[in-house]
Amino acid sequence: MSSIILRSLLNRFNACVHNSAICWIINQKSYHRRQAYAQPQVLPASFVPRIINQTPVMNKQTLDEKRQLIRYFSEYCDVPIEMENLIIKETAIKHFKKRKHLIGPLDDLPDMYFILSGAVRGFAKDDDEEVTTWLSTEGRIVGLTVYPKQFKEDKPQLIDAIEDTRTIQIPNALIRTLFALFPEMSIIGRKLLWLHYHEAEERNLLIRLAKGEKRLKRLLEIQPDFYYRIPLKHLASYLGMRTETLSRLRTNLTF
Repeated sequence: MSSIILRSLLNRFNACVHNSAICWIINQKSYHRRQAYAQPQVLPASFVPRIINQTPVMNKQTLDEKRQLIRYFSEYCDVPIEMENLIIKETAIKHFKKRKHLIGPLDDLPDMYFILSGAVRGFAKDDDEEVTTWLSTEGRIVGLTVYPKQFKEDKPQLIDAIEDTRTIQIPNALIRTLFALFPEMSIIGRKLLWLHYHEAEERNLLIRLAKGEKRLKRLLEIQPDFYYRIPLKHLASYLGMRTETLSRLRTNLTF
């Protein structure tokens, strides 16, 4: 009888140990899965050296276009050859038709884009109205923050093309990898941050000028290409006025 009781207790103990082990494995998998969602993907370390030590092979037009991005970065800091190879290898040429989203409402960790040709706008939706917050054309990098938001946005920003637009797509994971591997990217990032902050200050001043005529004249002083190129409804929204008001001001404007 005692042996039967002992065997029963031993079986229960083994079952408890087995169940505990299964629970631990499940918890570990859940933890790593949560961590994977919490930490956006960076290119694997074992994968990166194979890229940065190889000269990328592609057609001449694509290579020339991607080197425009390298030259843009080089305006702010010298780009080492390993960083150049990684950028050329991991970026992609992407074309957007007019009114197509570069960044949509479901892009929680969006990529960034260097504009080769065309024009884009950043905007948010306020009920049925689209409010244009910024505009950009060739030779600039556009995008939203590459890091998760610290607070929920009821009206997230979107980016769409207002002309047929050709871009270099810079993946979110590549941006993080460049910051992790190359000190030069931190210098470039800091200088680009200053540039975008300066532009945000200018937009802040522009929208606060009391008279619509002053806003329009200020736009002509700092960004005359927008005046001639951006569609009337988007330009009016950017300037914080109705389309009819902008049309009247343009008719009466004297140079």
